[in-house]
Formats: sequence, structure tokens, C-alpha cells
Amino acid sequence: MESPFLKVKKVKAKGGGTKKVCLPLAKIRSMSKSERQAVISAKRSAGAKGKYKRSSKSNVTGTSSKNLKDWVKQDWRQVANPELKCGEKSPGEKKSPAKKTNKKPCWDGYVKKGLKKKGKRMVNNCVRVKNK
Repeated sequence: MESPFLKVKKVKAKGGGTKKVCLPLAKIRSMSKSERQAVISAKRSAGAKGKYKRSSKSNVTGTSSKNLKDWVKQDWRQVANPELKCGEKSPGEKKSPAKKTNKKPCWDGYVKKGLKKKGKRMVNNCVRVKNK
């Protein structure tokens, strides 16, 4: 009797892939514009495919340090925008979608008369308007 587990193919799951490229600031300054663009485009295309690593075609030389302490102490920046530190979001990315807020505190035919406690939070106390 054959085991059903023998026929199962292992499929490697795609990762989330990041599109940001970070290098030490000194290395970024020493690179030409075309070299920077080659690294950025390789990383972005790898990220779009769901890979975490870019292709070896765009490897950057001269970034190694003698030990881990030196490597961590370097000023790591984004290659696309060296003004931003590695992992820092640009001002356009920081803005989150605005929460939907009702302009009217109560429904039609109701008026807000202060606040009341509902569970652990405070909510509007909406009271029905009496028409005479």
C-alpha cells in the first residue's frame, strides 16, 4: 500500500519581499547613479516576485566590515533616498487612511444631550426630539 504523502510535491511559499535597499551611507556616496539604479531595480523586481533577496547580478562590493560591531555602527541608509535611515518611512508613507467619522453625532430626529457610559467607553447620549 502506497502512502499518500509520498506523492505530495513540496511547494516553496513565496515571501512578502521588501523593495527597500539599504547600504552604508559612505558606500551610497561612492556609487555612481547608474550603479544605484541597478541595485534598486534588482531589489524591486525581486520584491515584486515575492523574494527576499535580489539577484546576484547586482551584488555590491566593499560593504563588508571586519566584525559585527563595525557593521552595526555604520550609518545605514536607503539607496533610493539617502536622507532616510534604513527602515524609516517617507513622509508620504506615514499617512494612514483617515478614519470615517460621522459629522452628525445622532440620527435624524434625535439630539445629543451630553455623553453616557456604555461599558468601558463614553458614547453620545442621543435623545428623541419631541414635536408638539
